[in-house]
Amino acid sequence: EQWLTLTTQFETCFKQAAGKVVHLEQYAHNQHQQRVQGRQNAKRLLG
Repeated sequence: EQWLTLTTQFETCFKQAAGKVVHLEQYAHNQHQQRVQGRQNAKRLLG
């Protein structure tokens, strides 16, 4: 089910970056962003 969601709704789940939460946090920090976008979907779909 998670694979199907990732392959059919990828652009809806992740806007700027995709990956595990730790990587999204690193990306947000490097981009000087206050919020981590896609955190809930990353937890749900990637663990």
